[in-house]
Amino acid sequence: MTAQPTGPLADLRAEPTLTELLRQAMAGLIPASPDVSALIDRMDRPPAVAVGSDLEEVPVAIMTFGPDGVMRIANYAARELMWRGDIRAAMFHDLFEGLGRPVSEWLADVVAGRHPGGSEVLRVRGEEERFLQITLRRYVEGGRPGALAILNDATRLKTMEAQFAQSQKMQAIGQLAGGIAHDF
Repeated sequence: MTAQPTGPLADLRAEPTLTELLRQAMAGLIPASPDVSALIDRMDRPPAVAVGSDLEEVPVAIMTFGPDGVMRIANYAARELMWRGDIRAAMFHDLFEGLGRPVSEWLADVVAGRHPGGSEVLRVRGEEERFLQITLRRYVEGGRPGALAILNDATRLKTMEAQFAQSQKMQAIGQLAGGIAHDF
């Protein structure tokens, strides 16, 4: 026979913890009070913005989004890239604007599995000359589908692309002017 704890330890074993009560209420073993029901509802919903504890120290900017476009997680590298370290709630379509079709459609297609994902260069909404390469992949966690987004700064690439296009235009104008001068 095992000895039962006495003193303060006995009191701890006799009283179920809040976690245990919540588990029992969620399992339907005990009736839940309105306060406990509200707490259970909040536990089932993702927080407005979660800091990706598993991904927090990864040196790559990573965000996750739900099918509705709500950002679930942003690791430190993503927060630094987007907001200089601040934590903010955000929607995918409020953060980025596409250079073609609406970004919310792209996200919805990836999360639903209609599109395999891939990379797109998107403009950061509200900033004229800032571009990010976003790579989206579908994932399912705890039965909930979502999209994993890997962000890379593509501003230099887009700037060089614009400079190259400008130099090609200047070269074409030079050739045209040279051809016209040759004809005279």
